[in-house]
Amino acid sequence: MGLTTILRGFKVPVVVLDRFFESNGVMPTFGYPPRYYRSRLPGDPPEDFVLEVQQLLVQYHKSE
Repeated sequence: MGLTTILRGFKVPVVVLDRFFESNGVMPTFGYPPRYYRSRLPGDPPEDFVLEVQQLLVQYHKSE
């Protein structure tokens, strides 16, 4: 049994997803299930602020 991913609520084998991508001119996943990335919305904080908060969290967790 191969890898599966959840795509809009359906379990889809990655092999089937790769074939679908290739038939539609999109690069295949190379065996890694795709991840969902939400696009930025107008009310979202600036990207540099988000990166700064992430770096502070990493430093905090390293210091523990």
